[in-house]
Amino acid sequence: MGWKRNHITKGVDMNSIEKNNESKNGLKKRPGRPPEVRPEIVVQYQDKEFQQKEMVKAVKQAWKNEGRMERIKSMTIYIKPEDGMLYYVINKTETGSIAI
Repeated sequence: MGWKRNHITKGVDMNSIEKNNESKNGLKKRPGRPPEVRPEIVVQYQDKEFQQKEMVKAVKQAWKNEGRMERIKSMTIYIKPEDGMLYYVINKTETGSIAI
């Protein structure tokens, strides 16, 4: 004699409840907690400025230009502005670099 979901939610549109629990960007809202902060990272070195969005975009483009079709699951970026290089690791195993 277990409870069934249909018994408890009979007549309730579960899709509308789930949609109401999502924010505009599709992430789940956490009741009682402020939204998660997503910082924008900017590196300044001498007269140059490197923005996080632009670095991620450049790495994705380099990945695509190499003919890589695997989905990017993780990305780590290392910036060496004194060398004028950006190094990256994709999916914890694939490495590359970009002149900046």
